[in-house]
Amino acid sequence: MAALGAVALAPLPSCGLLGSGDSVALFGDSLTLLVADAVKAGADDEFSINVSGTWGLRVDELLDQAAEVSNSDPSQVVINLGTNNVLQHHDAVASAQDLASMLDQFADVPCVHVVTLNEHINRLGEDFAPDAAALNAQIRELAGRQLNTNVIDWNAIVTEHLAEGIISEDTVHPNSKGVELLADAYLDALRTC
Repeated sequence: MAALGAVALAPLPSCGLLGSGDSVALFGDSLTLLVADAVKAGADDEFSINVSGTWGLRVDELLDQAAEVSNSDPSQVVINLGTNNVLQHHDAVASAQDLASMLDQFADVPCVHVVTLNEHINRLGEDFAPDAAALNAQIRELAGRQLNTNVIDWNAIVTEHLAEGIISEDTVHPNSKGVELLADAYLDALRTC
């Protein structure tokens, strides 16, 4: 397991101990799909993991799908979105407004975990760090305003382990070692609820 220090956890409301099989929704883009099997394997019978992810979509393109996930009444939600917003040069403030709308849809979920973006994306010589950092600041601000929301700091994990080669050559997606670290961060966060 990754050290808990790699996950920035804001205080969450006490929702008691989760029982075996409590419903967790993993929601997002390709990073969600890549990490899903590892999260399921690590969760054993502790959580019932439901995955809803779509490759290549921005936050605004998944608002309707988020409503469907919310209607499934999960005990916890992990949202890993925003990388495609950055890659497509979508404005950080507009992206944050869309994410705020999404978080509003999960207002009744006891614990919502929002994942920061990897700030080390560099594709075809284009450095996406400033845009990713701007959206990460917005993510942290949003999470700080929501009592039921905390941050899983994927960027901190990537930064800490970058020299170990945890990101694939595209500088966006985690490789198998990165998937393991991200799954551990998800599970650590889920267990804090």
